[in-house]
Amino acid sequence: MAGTRSSSRGRTPTPADSGKMARSKSFFAAWLSPDPVIAHTERQYLLLSIYWIGIMAVIVATGIYEWFCNVEYMVTGLLIVIPHIVVPALYPHPSEKHIPWYNRFGVKTNAYMAGFGYVGNFFWTHYFFNLLDAKYTFCHSWNLNGIPIPLWLITQAYFLLYHTLSNMLMRRVINLFKSRVARIAVEIAVVLLFSYFVALMEAVTI
Repeated sequence: MAGTRSSSRGRTPTPADSGKMARSKSFFAAWLSPDPVIAHTERQYLLLSIYWIGIMAVIVATGIYEWFCNVEYMVTGLLIVIPHIVVPALYPHPSEKHIPWYNRFGVKTNAYMAGFGYVGNFFWTHYFFNLLDAKYTFCHSWNLNGIPIPLWLITQAYFLLYHTLSNMLMRRVINLFKSRVARIAVEIAVVLLFSYFVALMEAVTI
């Protein structure tokens, strides 16, 4: 039995195996950017999303948020945002290793998203307060312009994932549909559906 298991693990890949692997890589590559630097960063954000969504899932599933207040939420925010800043800066695509860290694509996307998130949190979030009568029901008093500071941090992870997924979706639509009319129709549908999905997920998790 032991010899059989060893032989199975050490067998030479067949042409069928190679074909399956090629198709799998080709399918995944079709969603990523053709630019290797951008594709590398997209993979990083997708992998990091598993990490931070896992944290949020554990918090919600176990109900430990019932005991959270300022310190606990701040620690959660830092645990989520720090890897998104550090990983792209320290582990760039090989072609970027020779350039200064502040010129790397992952660093630039983080800087852009920080600015985008600031505008969103400082101005746009109040739409929910004023028009939808939304309010935060969890324990918080560390706020900036009425928004809990930990949420400013977590916004970075949310928005990086949203932008990565939306870019992948739109890229796939553009590559699949050659007809301009069909492409525009599908793009509109994807934007509407993805926007609704994002809004729903934020309502459920926040």
